[in-house]
Amino acid sequence: MNLPHDPKALLARANSLRSAGRLVEALPVYQSLVALAPGEADYLNELGNCLQALGRYEDAIAAQRRATELQPNKAYLLNNLGVSLARSGSTDEAATVFRRSLSIVPDQFPILANLGNALHQSDRYEEAVQAFERAIRLRNDQAAVFRALGNSLASLKRYEEASSAYARAVELDPRNPSYRASVAVLLLSQGRVSESIKVFRDAMRFGSLQPWAHSNFLLGLHYVTQSGAAEIFEEHRRWAQTHAPLVPVSAHANEPVPDRRLRIGYVSPDFRSQSVGFFIEPLLRMHDSSQFEITCYSDNDQTDDMTHRLRSYVERWHNIWGYDDRGVTELVRADGIDILVDLSGHTGSNRLLVFAQKPAPIQVTYLGYADTTGLRTIDYRITDNYADPLGTSEQYHTEKLVRPFASAWCYQPPADAPGINPLPASQKDVVTFGSFSIPAKISSDVVALWSRVLRSLPGAILLLKYDHYANAGIVRYIREMFAAAGIEGDRLEFAGRSPTQRAHLATYNRIDLSLDTFPYHGTTTTCEALWMGVPVVTLAGNTHVSRVGVSLLTNAGLCEFIAHGPDEFVRIATELATGRTALAELRGSLRERMRRSPLMDPKGFTQSFEAAYRQMWRHWCASRASGKSE
Repeated sequence: MNLPHDPKALLARANSLRSAGRLVEALPVYQSLVALAPGEADYLNELGNCLQALGRYEDAIAAQRRATELQPNKAYLLNNLGVSLARSGSTDEAATVFRRSLSIVPDQFPILANLGNALHQSDRYEEAVQAFERAIRLRNDQAAVFRALGNSLASLKRYEEASSAYARAVELDPRNPSYRASVAVLLLSQGRVSESIKVFRDAMRFGSLQPWAHSNFLLGLHYVTQSGAAEIFEEHRRWAQTHAPLVPVSAHANEPVPDRRLRIGYVSPDFRSQSVGFFIEPLLRMHDSSQFEITCYSDNDQTDDMTHRLRSYVERWHNIWGYDDRGVTELVRADGIDILVDLSGHTGSNRLLVFAQKPAPIQVTYLGYADTTGLRTIDYRITDNYADPLGTSEQYHTEKLVRPFASAWCYQPPADAPGINPLPASQKDVVTFGSFSIPAKISSDVVALWSRVLRSLPGAILLLKYDHYANAGIVRYIREMFAAAGIEGDRLEFAGRSPTQRAHLATYNRIDLSLDTFPYHGTTTTCEALWMGVPVVTLAGNTHVSRVGVSLLTNAGLCEFIAHGPDEFVRIATELATGRTALAELRGSLRERMRRSPLMDPKGFTQSFEAAYRQMWRHWCASRASGKSE
């Protein structure tokens, strides 16, 4: 390319190419411009903007940092550096840079909005709200800032205020599906699932949802009894067709040797004291390092004791927080991963768009999501014969189902779990039922069935525990559902977030019997309850989400607590609650039953998983040897 030597002509050429979307062509022109005038801050800034648009954030930051060193009092240079820092994941530093910019020009709407976004990404939600509110005082006609304000308010569980902010965003831009989707996600988090699904469908009339919002819609479908397996499967396929259409995948350079040491990669935002952490720990801790090299890709900037413990079990650990999907894809390929395992599915902060690029020759989904991903690029989904009986759900999956062990879950209770107290009913002569599930699982159908149980035992009470019950609006909504089913408010108790995991588990010592939700069963909550001596009654269904309880209770040797219809559910719960001597004896034996069950056999569980990985790999090697395409 013949380039002019006049800086102004070079700048005009570069800006023209960038405006036309020809970023790759614009980049060398900007680089030539900077080489010609290395001390010109504006040229460095424009180079940084181009690099930022190409996703080369580190290079963008270097250029823009140099620009701010040359001109430290230019607010717009600091703002652009802050944007690149935020996009790279360095959100705390970005916030500092935005504040420096505002110290020069205090009332700049774009900088305040950028500051709010950086603070939100750093989980500094109160500060983010203040920044967004300052921005709105300057301009109250920008829908995106109202949506961003709503996001921060929702993170603070200030749901009524968040709802107002989202409503204003929709009012300003009623045809934007993303703003309507934010309303739907907020409704879902408050347990108003039917309303949420209606708003999601309304949003889709105006265009495609963003992938994260569309994933939330898929998750919501599982919470209501009206959703059928065929409908849910088609919606998952639609997600994949919309956001991850099949693209040509580069051949993998992995050496196709059947019995060599394999590189396994796990991708998750939840390598910490969360549900995924509790169940993935045995698999990481017990892995055969002579046969498998483990790499974890952690998509979270927050760590805790479990994070450090998990990290100690594996050979490699990458924090991919702030990486874009392309960056993660390139990292996985560079690591030579043979089998890449998704631990999120369509839950929050998933990286399914990485899996859509097929960075590893074999890809698996497991644990974090109770259904298909809908992606043709994920080869296998790991489950068991109780949650997915052979021949019942294969037609509703794009993945091949693999059932390596009796249980798809291996539970690792916290080492400092409290002891089990005597049966509460024997102390205060009142039966206490409980559920520690998220509000979204407690639908009107669930309330109706649980209310039948409560009416069969007039003195009994129900304790509901979850973080969201710190919000008065959610508590009021659930009380209203129970009131409509004939259950007085004084028979309901609510508990919010506990300060520690040990304190959370200790709350199970307040309940005699746990009632499972349906159609979406509990997983972690069921294992926690059993470990704390609290039996769980579950209602079996026909899909994975409604058979998780079947798997857990069967593997724990508690099949008698699995109901196959509403009447049987009421009968089992009532008989258990009234047989206090037997219930007390059961309470004392459940922890030992758990220890002896497949639910707590980490060695057998891990060996079965690793055998399944080896079989997957040999199949891939055989397909390569036969000349079949990947």
